Amino acid sequence: MKSNTHAVLRITFGFFLFLFFFGCTEDQSLSPTDQSQAKIATINQIAKELDADITINKNINQSNGIIVNSKEEYQNLISKIRNQVNDNTTLSLGRLDDSTKMVMSDCADGVYTGTAFDNGLTSLDFDVSVSGGCISGITGGFSGFTFAISYTQGGTQFGCNSGSVCGYINYNVFFESIGTVYRESML
Repeated sequence: MKSNTHAVLRITFGFFLFLFFFGCTEDQSLSPTDQSQAKIATINQIAKELDADITINKNINQSNGIIVNSKEEYQNLISKIRNQVNDNTTLSLGRLDDSTKMVMSDCADGVYTGTAFDNGLTSLDFDVSVSGGCISGITGGFSGFTFAISYTQGGTQFGCNSGSVCGYINYNVFFESIGTVYRESML
């Protein structure tokens, strides 16, 4: 009987030692669904803290997104993007008036191209169509190295000799195995 008790104690003690050395860490103890929900909560927190437009996108992965491994890296990426966009947002085909709107001056009919954003590798270019001496259309798009970045054009407004366009620069960001798109308003 005494040896039975010792055997049970040794097995129990061995089991607890096993759990101690090979047990789950706090992160490993969460189910994959719980881990995913925690990461999504972190993404939502980043969006709220920085007033950023971030959406989950299951099509974004490590082969088509900017890989970010922590909340701090994501926040730094957004800050860097915002600084870069704010420092490079002028489109000039003619001259700018006091309200920084493009003003066409002495333009013949045709298509004029201008760059509104350039980071050295990628540029956001706009084509402005002129017909009858007046602007008839504005379209934009990226050229250069466009990995994980795209442009979505919003509305345009134009008169005979001035125009404006709004849109978004979209950044594919792969955050801790969750695909996201961060959108920054442009122009």
